[in-house]
Amino acid sequence: MSQIRSPEPFWRTTGVKTPWGPFDPDARLNFSFDVSPWVTSAGVGLALADCEVLTDQKLQASREIDGQIITVRMQAAAGQTLVPETYLSFRLRMTLSDGQRDDRTFWLLVRER
Repeated sequence: MSQIRSPEPFWRTTGVKTPWGPFDPDARLNFSFDVSPWVTSAGVGLALADCEVLTDQKLQASREIDGQIITVRMQAAAGQTLVPETYLSFRLRMTLSDGQRDDRTFWLLVRER
């Protein structure tokens, strides 16, 4: 789909729920996703129009879009306790300028880091 950009090798692509990365219960992390390969393959002259971030109820996310780079800030939702060794998900719901839409799901494995 895209090039996933993060400050260190973070995302793993093995296992049942992929891609996944370890997520400390107290973390506030930014994840950047370059979706230009998907936009380019979808058609000539298209642009990323919007991206919703849909999260597990225990997570809170905010996002910024800069061209075809989506940056998501992820943290525990207010009042939520993240239980170690559980998986939580978030989904990028991307919409192109011609109305095409696609979802990509990512998993966070709660672990003390």
